[in-house]
Amino acid sequence: MHNRHCVSVLLLMSMISASLGAGACGKYNGRPPIAPSGIGGILAGANSTFSLAVEPTQLLRRPAVGTVCPSRQAFLVPFQLRLRSESPSALFLNQVSFQFIDSAGFAAPGIAMRQPDLLSHFGSVGIPPRGSRDFPFSFPLGCGTRPVGNLSIFVETIDAARAFSDRTLTLAVR
Repeated sequence: MHNRHCVSVLLLMSMISASLGAGACGKYNGRPPIAPSGIGGILAGANSTFSLAVEPTQLLRRPAVGTVCPSRQAFLVPFQLRLRSESPSALFLNQVSFQFIDSAGFAAPGIAMRQPDLLSHFGSVGIPPRGSRDFPFSFPLGCGTRPVGNLSIFVETIDAARAFSDRTLTLAVR
């Protein structure tokens, strides 16, 4: 009985390790659903960089109405994610990930929104050439962390030539 339990635990651990390892392998290199096809060599050398800003610059939490936690109320952190394209061609928001670490060092579960999620949320994920676009978000702070800490935001874009660019920004939540 003890040996069977050990084998089950080892099997479960190897399955978890394999699934975690598979998820960490490389970036998504498939063609996103809305990226246009490249136009021959015209866009091949395009510079697909962008800048990233958040409004307001000081993130303030708000109570999440209708939520119940055992020891403290859940909160939301609303903000506008502003992307400014420095590219001569259109960019497309490909992924946005969030990680919150509270003032005691406890990490909330990370949230990743890939392009299909972003499309359903915003309808379009395009950023005009050498233009800007704001994307409104509201990050949930659940019951398991303190409501004060740092929120890291990872943003990845893709251009018409399927070149990826990414930026990370970390802001204090008060």
